Amino acid sequence: MNLKLFGKNAIIYVIGMVALRTASFLLIPLYTHSLPIKEYGFLATLLLTIQVMIVFMGLGTRTGFMRFAAEYETKNLIGHLLGSSVLINIVGGLILTSVSILFFKPLFQSVLHTQRVVEYIVLTCGAAMSQCLCIHILAYYRARNEGLKFMLASGSAPVLLILTNLVFLLILHQGVKGALMAQIITYGCLWLLVSFNVFSKIGIGISMQL
Repeated sequence: MNLKLFGKNAIIYVIGMVALRTASFLLIPLYTHSLPIKEYGFLATLLLTIQVMIVFMGLGTRTGFMRFAAEYETKNLIGHLLGSSVLINIVGGLILTSVSILFFKPLFQSVLHTQRVVEYIVLTCGAAMSQCLCIHILAYYRARNEGLKFMLASGSAPVLLILTNLVFLLILHQGVKGALMAQIITYGCLWLLVSFNVFSKIGIGISMQL
């Protein structure tokens, strides 16, 4: 093992993960400036809920992918492994969204105190799914030790998130709904761009045996 390369990539991964995970915290001044106190508290609750949902939507696939990536790459099946794990993330997100609407609507309504609870559930789950998929596809760069690509992709998330929030909050005045839509657009677009870059190289496949 090249310890120098390992140390360099480790530092890059830390920087990338910090940028990806703390993007929302960089927006606190914008949120407090553009949202009333009640709406800011409302949004803070939803952002915390998103982080919890990401854990359930992921279903441990990112850890599994990191564990078996090298093995499947030697078999030239890395595209099947990544494609299958992405599909599991999508299915997990759809299931959690359906369960939240069908069974947890009263709970969300009691916590959020809004009549448009279904709309906010869908937006919250959408934001969680887009972020979950984005984090998962970036795991490919980690598995391949492509630290620079990982850092560039992760570092672009806060920039894009700030820009989209500026549009939705200060120009379109969409409030909490706009902040959630900004998350969906930012992480969704980043996921699509990275997915195109990755799958165009390794191919994509789905295997029920993985």
